[in-house]
Amino acid sequence: MKPADFLDQVFSNVWETMSPDAISQYYHQDVVAKMGDQVADYQDIVKRCEYVKTHYSSLRNHVLLCMGDEHEITAYCKQVLTRRSDGCDDVFHMLIRYELSDHKVKTIHATFSPAFDYFEHDDLVA
Repeated sequence: MKPADFLDQVFSNVWETMSPDAISQYYHQDVVAKMGDQVADYQDIVKRCEYVKTHYSSLRNHVLLCMGDEHEITAYCKQVLTRRSDGCDDVFHMLIRYELSDHKVKTIHATFSPAFDYFEHDDLVA
């Protein structure tokens, strides 16, 4: 599978549908996600997906650049989330690198602009 196709499946089947149940299809149970200076695990990713589903009515990913192979994918994306509370959009630019094993994400290295606290979801980090 091409890197862009894998990324599209992860984004559309997990994040854009906000489906925590789909995470196990694309992420290893022992995944390590390094988000800036924070480190998240599988359960943290599930909690983040649940948070997004609760607080946002839609999430759209726009892949601006993608490269890689069957072992790793690096992408630059724009992510647009529409808040349920007021209909306004939160826009993030992300540089993300997935390391893959057995066609699933094993390690994530990501940085977001603006930065946010992965565990304190309601506050953007200045």
